[in-house]
Amino acid sequence: MYSAEDLLSIANSEPERLFVSPDRISAIFTQLARKWHPDANAGAPNASAVFSHLVDLRNRANEKVRCKTWSTPGLVEIAGRKIRYFYKEKNDIADLYIGNTIGAISVRAENRDLALNMEKTVSAISFPSTGMERVFSKRLPGIRASFDGPDGDRVVVFSKPAGFIRLADILRESGPLAAPHVAWIMSELLSLATFFNLVMGIAHQGLNIETVYIHPQTHTAFIGGGWLYSGMLGQPLVALPDQTVDCAPSQALAGKKVSAAFDMACIRAIGRQLLGDSGGSSFRSRKDVPEALASWLRLPGSGDPRMDYSDWDDVLEASFGPKKFITLPITAQQIYGKDASNG
Repeated sequence: MYSAEDLLSIANSEPERLFVSPDRISAIFTQLARKWHPDANAGAPNASAVFSHLVDLRNRANEKVRCKTWSTPGLVEIAGRKIRYFYKEKNDIADLYIGNTIGAISVRAENRDLALNMEKTVSAISFPSTGMERVFSKRLPGIRASFDGPDGDRVVVFSKPAGFIRLADILRESGPLAAPHVAWIMSELLSLATFFNLVMGIAHQGLNIETVYIHPQTHTAFIGGGWLYSGMLGQPLVALPDQTVDCAPSQALAGKKVSAAFDMACIRAIGRQLLGDSGGSSFRSRKDVPEALASWLRLPGSGDPRMDYSDWDDVLEASFGPKKFITLPITAQQIYGKDASNG
């Protein structure tokens, strides 16, 4: 049963959070009104406020039903297709919906070419051996469906494993991570960048805290976004997100070609952000950031994933000694709520 705090936290614009479906409005309102009517709660100081809010929510719910603007929480319908999600976000490029085992991105019509680029790149993901497939398939998306929305938007529905959390959401809810956790995330991303370069012949070019997901319990990374900007190595550069431009080497930008140097710079930028200092200037005086890790994050890389990945083992050894598994006590449910699966 809802508490007074729970009920008062529901915005008037979101009556669907309380009434669930149009045919349940009357029954749920009657049940709650009996409990919170001031005449039945003379000793409760917030009864009047709660009851008044319930009336407002019911009126807004009925208005939404009349105007046909009712929307079921966690369910979006685009071009007749229903997509269930537990988290959504909007930006200038697209709308993003994150579910337990799927994600969906609805790209604005003016950026349709970027959506088609994502479809092309992700659909081309293949693995030369079963061993490589076993390692990388859970770290990369697959296209479930793609179709046009009513306003010319291009919608791409992709698979994702349950229990993964966006780095941006971890930072928002929990703050910066400890250096050992940043280190294993760097290891994961360097491995994936090497796979992109050597096996797929591409650069992702959109790696940032909003497009990289992790599963804290298994120390696994998943690249759920940013595929709009990927391309074959050496091809003309079409577009880059602002996050990539901000950290990219000037030589790579001047070359105007798809390059692994963008991925190498993005990985280091992610590491700095996860430690709470996007520039890295504080690392020299921080005792919680090993000197070898601090130097690696602040200095420009070679631009070659194979070389950077090879050097990374020395950085790990100098920073932390022998490898060991350190638990990161964060779950998807803690970040996204009870509808999320921890995987």
